[in-house]
Amino acid sequence: MRGLSLHEDAPIEEIRGATRRATTAMVDLALREQVDFLVIAGDVFDGDWDDIGTGLFFNREMSRLRDADIPVYLIRGNHDAKSVITRTLSYPPNVYEFSTNKAETILHEGHEVALHGRGFPERQLSENIVADYPAACSGKFNIGLLHTSLAGSAEHDTYAPCSQDELEGAGYDYWALGHIHQPEIICEEPWIVYSGNTQGRHIREAGKRGCFIVNVMPSGQSSVEFRVLDSVRWQLMEIEITGLKTLVEILDKVDSVIAQEIAETPLAVLRLVFTGVSELASKLERERDQLNDECLSIAQRYNGGKVWVESVRLNVSGNVESSGSLSQHDDFGAEVLAALQPSKLATTFARERWSVEVEKLLKDLGSEQRAAIEALLPDCQSVIEIEAETDEANDANNLQQSLLFETDTLPEQSLNEALSEIHPFLNELRNLTLSALDWSESDVKGESEVKQSDTDKTTAARKL
Repeated sequence: MRGLSLHEDAPIEEIRGATRRATTAMVDLALREQVDFLVIAGDVFDGDWDDIGTGLFFNREMSRLRDADIPVYLIRGNHDAKSVITRTLSYPPNVYEFSTNKAETILHEGHEVALHGRGFPERQLSENIVADYPAACSGKFNIGLLHTSLAGSAEHDTYAPCSQDELEGAGYDYWALGHIHQPEIICEEPWIVYSGNTQGRHIREAGKRGCFIVNVMPSGQSSVEFRVLDSVRWQLMEIEITGLKTLVEILDKVDSVIAQEIAETPLAVLRLVFTGVSELASKLERERDQLNDECLSIAQRYNGGKVWVESVRLNVSGNVESSGSLSQHDDFGAEVLAALQPSKLATTFARERWSVEVEKLLKDLGSEQRAAIEALLPDCQSVIEIEAETDEANDANNLQQSLLFETDTLPEQSLNEALSEIHPFLNELRNLTLSALDWSESDVKGESEVKQSDTDKTTAARKL
């Protein structure tokens, strides 16, 4: 898959200022709703970011809440523990920070609310600290503040791990969790909630971002409501193009997908990922600049023009059924494809060595030869970057597919002319592949023996 960055006049400054605007929007919401207090479950500041202006901005926003008699309760997360700002700048008097040494309880004056929490003393906090949290206070609405990855997350490091059962067994009415940036309600009885971050910062944080408002009735019953705060919405859109025959059809599909999924936000930032099997795969690669411009032009028809295409990704393979003519027109190519069966190149060692050697061959090519190969191969990158982590059969099948020609999209030259230009490469590739068939036994040999063995086998293959 290749990423294709677009124009340099992207709205960089608007994106950079989004997090501050989301913070201001959060304070505006708190003032408008006349909330009783604000809870922040960690990571106010990002690591060793040392711009004191960021700290001053946050304090100004918290002072707006102070002027309205709204207290703020917060804990330090893993990033706050490392933050230069938190070590050099104190908070306004309405901001109450929980201890980082042990969990403690703060009673919210004027309401039957008890808040329990503990911050991170340092960036790495690998132990489970839930057992040390104070017991629930009888007759009060108990809120726990905890910066945790729970049982673990594929996208986040593990900090203060614990189980959902432990949180449910603590007897609290609401757990305000930090660390995971995706908003999520884990449980409703009791409430266990990740508010996420107030503003997505990149494409891996796609979707709505904001905060939760918690309403507690005199009876003790409670409800939560998600409120959107972000001013920049990152969106990941997959566009399936299998079966589409022309660029016009593909662009119509782009228009349709954006029209259905575009978010009504001050600024939407899109990543478009083209997927599927298409005879147009090579054409899209060759004409990628036009594709980029066309996609951006379509996107800006929506949301009052406040849409940007962050990148276009091509994850499209060639149409195997319509492009298998290499074996019909070229003996070298036929031998290469015949060799690459699932039973061949049977070890990770062989596949990795094959990939390295193919990359060397491609680097030695002249620019014209390489251009011809890239035009004929659906995805030249898949030849160079063979993935070794999937199972052996899939590796071989993917490798075989990547060597098939797309004869109906040749760039203004006949098939025979194109084949003649890259015959030397195919010859080398054929010899390399024949040599690689025996590499499956080489992974148990010493490095020097492997090198000598490979040299001998390549020499023998060239004599065929």
